[in-house]
Amino acid sequence: MLSQELAGQAQSILDFAIHLEHILNNKANLTAQELPDFSSYFAVLPFQRKDLSPEFRIEFDRKGVALWNKCCNLDSSDDSQGTRISLAKVRAFSYFLLESAGSIKRKSHPRLFKIAIKASKSCLNAGLLDIASEVIGQLASKQEQLSKSADHDDLNVDSFPESFRAQYLLLRIALVWRQHRLDLAEHFYVNQLESLQHSLVPERIGELVDLCYEIGDDQLNQKQASLAAKWLGRGCQILFEHSTLMSEADNVELKLSLMHTHVRALLASDNPEDQEGAIEALKTLCKEFPQKLAVILLQMEQYVKDPTANATAFYFELMKVVRSVHLIPSNHKLILHYVHHLKRLSVVKAIRVLDAYIVTRLAPNGEEELTEGTVITLIWLMTSDGVDDVQLKLSDVEESFNKVHQAWGNALSAEATHGVLVLFWKQIEHAFHHDLRDRTVRWCQLALHPLFSNAGDHNIGKLERKIVKCYIDLSKLDAAQEVLETMSSARKQHALSRYLRYTLALRRGNEEEARSALASLATLHDGRNRLLFAAASEALRYGGKTQGALLLQRILDKYNDNLPPEIDAFALLRCTARLLISAVSEPNAVNDELLSRLCGIFKSAALSTQKYQMRQQQATELLLQESRWFEKTSYNTAVQYLKSWPARYLIDLLHYSCQIQYPANVPQGVYCDKLIHEVNSKYIQAILSTVQARSTTPLSTTEDLPKTSYSGKAPPCSPTDIKLTLYRNVFNNYTQIHSHISTLHGSTATNHTTKEVTGGTTQKQIVLAPLAFEALLFMQRSSTYGGPEQGPTAIDEPSLKQIIDQAMALNPPQKTFSIFADMVLSAGTGKLYQPDPGMSGPPVLPASTTVNLLGKLITGLRSYPSYDAAQGAKWIRCMIQVVLDQLETRAPKEMKSSSSDSPDIAAAETHFKKNLSTLAKLTQHALIFARSNNTYPAEELQWLATMLFNLAIDLYLTSSSSSSASTSGFPDGTSKPETGESKATESDGDTQPEPWAKRAVEFAEVLALNTSTRNKGGDDVAMLVRTLRERCHRFKWDV
Repeated sequence: MLSQELAGQAQSILDFAIHLEHILNNKANLTAQELPDFSSYFAVLPFQRKDLSPEFRIEFDRKGVALWNKCCNLDSSDDSQGTRISLAKVRAFSYFLLESAGSIKRKSHPRLFKIAIKASKSCLNAGLLDIASEVIGQLASKQEQLSKSADHDDLNVDSFPESFRAQYLLLRIALVWRQHRLDLAEHFYVNQLESLQHSLVPERIGELVDLCYEIGDDQLNQKQASLAAKWLGRGCQILFEHSTLMSEADNVELKLSLMHTHVRALLASDNPEDQEGAIEALKTLCKEFPQKLAVILLQMEQYVKDPTANATAFYFELMKVVRSVHLIPSNHKLILHYVHHLKRLSVVKAIRVLDAYIVTRLAPNGEEELTEGTVITLIWLMTSDGVDDVQLKLSDVEESFNKVHQAWGNALSAEATHGVLVLFWKQIEHAFHHDLRDRTVRWCQLALHPLFSNAGDHNIGKLERKIVKCYIDLSKLDAAQEVLETMSSARKQHALSRYLRYTLALRRGNEEEARSALASLATLHDGRNRLLFAAASEALRYGGKTQGALLLQRILDKYNDNLPPEIDAFALLRCTARLLISAVSEPNAVNDELLSRLCGIFKSAALSTQKYQMRQQQATELLLQESRWFEKTSYNTAVQYLKSWPARYLIDLLHYSCQIQYPANVPQGVYCDKLIHEVNSKYIQAILSTVQARSTTPLSTTEDLPKTSYSGKAPPCSPTDIKLTLYRNVFNNYTQIHSHISTLHGSTATNHTTKEVTGGTTQKQIVLAPLAFEALLFMQRSSTYGGPEQGPTAIDEPSLKQIIDQAMALNPPQKTFSIFADMVLSAGTGKLYQPDPGMSGPPVLPASTTVNLLGKLITGLRSYPSYDAAQGAKWIRCMIQVVLDQLETRAPKEMKSSSSDSPDIAAAETHFKKNLSTLAKLTQHALIFARSNNTYPAEELQWLATMLFNLAIDLYLTSSSSSSASTSGFPDGTSKPETGESKATESDGDTQPEPWAKRAVEFAEVLALNTSTRNKGGDDVAMLVRTLRERCHRFKWDV
């Protein structure tokens, strides 16, 4: 009676078998993922007889047979790894079912043994070593039972036990080998299996040889050459001893594989005995199979390993392979592999092999891809380092190329050609580096062979340019020109082609061609401008200074003042400046282009000094030397050509001379010298700018301006803007000079020489003061009447006074005062210059400003001995006349033209009153001066009396016309009084006619008094006094 636990396990196993059978019936292809887990069932199987009831044994037997048969049906349908694993598990499961179902007698049945052997083989092949070990373990217990059994069915009783034992041992050895236990495999083979070899059937002999081969090959792959040689040697020995029992076809192939692998193992072994045996084994192999490819390759492998191998023997063996193998990729790679090794022994023989391979095998059979690759290899051999030892003739190389091209009839593809050109360039550069120009040309010509016609314009042009360069170095100028002419138009436009064209033109002395080539070369966009540097070197060596200077200038333009660190910026700028100065100094017409480039050089020099000053990367002394050179050179050049060069270039040169920066830590004396230099430079700039401003015409354009006059701003467009720009520069130069001189006078480091130089700057200030005043007046005129939309702006009277004060402090000559007075009077009367378009209008300066400025001049003139009452009277008349002119030209017209509701009436009236107030102060000053000085000229007093009385009459008439107009014309809404008896406010006193009439009578009385004193013309003067008084009484004016 079974226990419930065993019954439950048995029933569970049967249910699993039913489920498994169902899966096998519905699945044609099995994978390990589709089958349930066998592990729990393998853990309890097989059962003992006492553990199962007869009914369970019958069911186990039936299900085991069914599952085994299903596996046999599925075994040939799919050979994938997943299917093999699945079927191996099912076979092992079915075997355990059958093992559990067998009776004591049936457990030794041969059929069950066969099933166990097949199941174990299946598990071994599938890699299920644990399951295979369980199955083989079951077989171990059957050896004694098999030999004692009397029931052998239809099998031979004598042969079957030994056959079974041999199969068991083969499985046991295979298992322990797979489990990496070769020591056990060695034990089973030596102690048990070896004694059975004489009685094995051919099938077992084949299995044993295969097993030895598999173990040996596996150990060889694992770098265990000694073990591999042992097992492979056993296989060879067994095969030789039982060769008569095996078929001829199987014997040959198996023998070749075993012997070949055995030789390989012996060759790879570190055992000296194996090494000695390898030589004999290889000889035997070559004798047995002299034409087999594998044997030939093995022999060549020996040549590869032997550094002293016979190159000729290697060559003949390889030629056998070349002539006999099929043209497939693997064989092609094999041939190239051994060609590379033959190259080590003999490059020439390797070249011969490849040459024959291409011409006799590849090219005639149309193997395009293989042919291309082999040609590349051939050229690699021809250009390898070892060729130099045998001095391969380039004519032989050309002949080889001709043979290949003739046999093939095609050219290499673009990709293959590019690979070949890499090899050619190696030889080209090597020959060129060693000054072998003729050999370089020859290699380039070989690279231009029709076989490489797909090189492309870029590569062809590169080779042609190398030929041209070599011909130039060899002084074969005609040959170089011929190569250049044969280039395509695209290759001629290459940067190096343009450079070679320029170089060749210089060497041949063709100026026209050189100019054309230079123009083409300058348009290149090269980040480092190496070609322009090289061209400049060529130009300096074979051309003129102008060409060298132009090339260096183009380099600077391209770098945009950002030269790389490896280039000495000052050296390049200095060289360019010297060349340009030499070029423009030639007795030819002034070249505006060269002058513009010269200015650009000194501009770059100024920027460079500023940049180095900020970085502080150069030594102070070196930077100071460079800065002084550029500073003095630009200044001296400008002074030297003051009369011959256009002013705009001279101004730019002087400006850049001032922009040169010194190091920050220079001595104070050096700094003072720089200030003196800047004073001198700006002095000349101011004079030149004034000359240019005065010569400006309506046809003047921006091109006539110095570029430094509007740097950083939009260029002026109109002639007026051009003149304004120039005058603004004059004023700025004057201001800077004054600032520099003040700094020099305040410096504690000024020596005696510096003091003498600074003393000479006083005269420069005296000369420039009127020019600065002229510039400021024009700037005032431009800003005050810049346009109707802007309206007038305030006059900068303090700046004008400051210039006069600065000039007076220098004790200038009287001529300077005359120049100031002329400009003030011209500005005060509106006659400063010829009016420009859009700038005509009232005077630039108001009357008050004009009077104030003239007053300053008079104050300065009083210190001169030649100043007297006559001069003072003339100055007073000038000031009064300025006020009168503005009264006549501005106030009456504005008051008459403005409508009663115009917003400009109040402003016009205020301006009118201000001018009258100024006039009142002037006449009061003149009256005091006349009364205190009896030498005051009579004609001036008579003019003052007459002028003031006429002014009183004009005011009377103006007041009368205003009283008849609408009262809305005045801010207070009242009418003007018509007589002097009317009351008026104190602010309106200057607009009344009565005070002016009274002032006229006072001047007439002074005139009468002075005349009576001198007893000359008293009657006429008295008549004047009486006439004025009578007319005043007529108007009821109290005088």
